[in-house]
Amino acid sequence: MKIVIPIGISGSGKTRLYKMKYSNFALVSPDNIRKELTGSISDQTKNREVFQRVDKLVEQLVKEGRDFFYDATNVNTDFRKAFVEKFRGTDVEIVYVILPADVAVSMKRIKNDLKESVDRANVPTHALVRQFGMYNHSLKTKFEGENVQEIIYIKPGELND
Repeated sequence: MKIVIPIGISGSGKTRLYKMKYSNFALVSPDNIRKELTGSISDQTKNREVFQRVDKLVEQLVKEGRDFFYDATNVNTDFRKAFVEKFRGTDVEIVYVILPADVAVSMKRIKNDLKESVDRANVPTHALVRQFGMYNHSLKTKFEGENVQEIIYIKPGELND
């Protein structure tokens, strides 16, 4: 089985990537679970419960041997490492898909989506800047020591078709 883990700041195209290339995989989306629990993708007040549900869903999908796409920023090296380490020594294939990151482009996409009433998180600029720092740290480490079998880099504009 395969787990696809996109790595990119908010607004970088992770959900678009899923729809374009991985829609045949099960979707694990903390945002969708957050909306179920709170009524809003942007409401971070129940993140503990959100990630407990994520863990249960992941456990079930792995038990069933189903490929899935983990739709989150995945820019925090410690969280990402802890997640993929659970699968070391198993037949689970981990694939990282690295999306291009540009804070200005992401902010523009987020504002446009919200203006068009797209159901998405309203991520403030300071959070994007923080995500961008973690993203760059991940790139600098080249994911060394992480339990990843394949890394795919998406080029800017590649998801615009």
